[in-house]
Amino acid sequence: MIVDCVTVGPFEENCYLVVDPSTGAAALVDPGDEPDRIVAMAARQGATPSAVWLTHAHLDHIGAVAAVRRAWPGVPVSLHAADLPVYAYGAMAAARYGLPWEQPDPPDAAFADGDVLWLGALRFEVWHLPGHAPGHVAFVGEGVMLGGD
Repeated sequence: MIVDCVTVGPFEENCYLVVDPSTGAAALVDPGDEPDRIVAMAARQGATPSAVWLTHAHLDHIGAVAAVRRAWPGVPVSLHAADLPVYAYGAMAAARYGLPWEQPDPPDAAFADGDVLWLGALRFEVWHLPGHAPGHVAFVGEGVMLGGD
């Protein structure tokens, strides 16, 4: 498994690219800002993401979602349903900080605790860990845990 990371935006949020080298399948985790750097990270790995997984929907984790969808049309975005109100609040949260913002279209799917996600031959389980955000999740498997904040 390849896990690459770029730290983006004024909140210094980590965006991860997870790649199964045996199949080329790739997912972006938490594309928070600076979409050009995120696209460049994928290009460095020769990857075309087939999914965007959100650990939660705070503005620093979703700020590049709209641009990522333009870079890879049709890429599905998923998060836990309990974070849908947080996702919808992104533009208002950004305005409070005076940050430029493009509200992304609604996500395509919702995770639930215990869901199994396949990325090529790599298996991840979704752990619902509310507290930091109502729908905060971690993706656990293959010797790694991707947990956002």
